[in-house]
Amino acid sequence: MIQYKNLNGESISEQQISSLKEYAIHTTDDQSGLLKKVETLKLKRGNQPYKFFEYYLDSGENKSDIIPQYTDETNDYRLGIYSNLQTAFSFKMWDFENYSNTGELIAKSKVVFDSQDRLILRVYFDIQTNEIKKFPLPIKYYYASSEDIANGLANLELMFTYEFNETTNQFVTYIKDLNETTGEIHTQNKDGFIELMGLDFWDKHSYYHALQPLLPLSLDR
Repeated sequence: MIQYKNLNGESISEQQISSLKEYAIHTTDDQSGLLKKVETLKLKRGNQPYKFFEYYLDSGENKSDIIPQYTDETNDYRLGIYSNLQTAFSFKMWDFENYSNTGELIAKSKVVFDSQDRLILRVYFDIQTNEIKKFPLPIKYYYASSEDIANGLANLELMFTYEFNETTNQFVTYIKDLNETTGEIHTQNKDGFIELMGLDFWDKHSYYHALQPLLPLSLDR
């Protein structure tokens, strides 16, 4: 099945895409009902168009067969491949590899999505050593729970970043209230965040205390 969407994720008709400079075509496997491919037309600097393909690799497929199909230097086709799916509770973790229009691997990461397909984690890995990269910063996202909504924090969205401390040789946690739902506009360290949100909130969400584990160990995170 094919669906057409604008870049806000809203469904549009096939006729509407002719009037848009940027849009995405989502292809779902008819048998499994799972998303198989996303073809996104985007504009880069100078309003020059390029296509970015996102491909969900099955266990029986080979990357070496997929890469030349969806990368092209002349037409500027670029590719991201999702593979090695792992699941826990309602969460999905994928390995994600980003390829240039020449088919060169340029970035490796792991991403976690929740049951609503919202990004929960993104962490990049060194292509050569496979070690976690310090930059871009590893990130986890927290979205308002039913309890938060009941407490008047319906728009709560927190971004947890993990900055590497060269002295301690460890990642240190920082938190940003992206929508300023709490009224706090500054990035907080752990102590500042606990003072803002309370120890009970902190204790309930141990997944965010540190970069590890990457995949949540419980439904509540």
